[in-house]
Amino acid sequence: MDLPPILPEDLVAIRAFRAGEVGGFEALFLRYRQRIYAQAFRMLRDEGLALDVVQETFLAFLRKLPSFEPRAPVSAWLSETAWRLAQTQRRHRLPAGETGEATGSRDPGEGMLRAEEARRLWDMVGTLSERDRQAVLLRYGQGLDPGEVAARMGITAKAVSSHLARAKGLLREKMQRSA
Repeated sequence: MDLPPILPEDLVAIRAFRAGEVGGFEALFLRYRQRIYAQAFRMLRDEGLALDVVQETFLAFLRKLPSFEPRAPVSAWLSETAWRLAQTQRRHRLPAGETGEATGSRDPGEGMLRAEEARRLWDMVGTLSERDRQAVLLRYGQGLDPGEVAARMGITAKAVSSHLARAKGLLREKMQRSA
């Protein structure tokens, strides 16, 4: 079976991300998040777990993106990753009637709270200045060290530290206010 072609706008977004433009990843996230959520929800029938799968899928994609070489549509990679993560969620669900205390499993509501918190944090990252957002995504999204972030952004490592410190402070304040 032939796969559909890779969307040109996905290639543009990938190239933009690799060039240090945080909007590249954001474009991919916005394009595919609903589709991945719907797939996960159909499999799990649990909103919180489905949100966890979306979060983990896009975190995996973010880690993979610097070296990602699409041979198939981005949607296919995301869908396959989400399917595997949802399967893992299904296997780790507790049988009816178990409390999870003996197994160390988490409260089912905990996943929903973590997913909601991650969604809020992602939304708040989007409110940062372009430079602060870029520093955060390069440092924590791509895992680059401050020197690599500085090189990508064309600034000093000290300036990167300033952007990250300001971003963390703003995000902390926003999270506390919204709690």
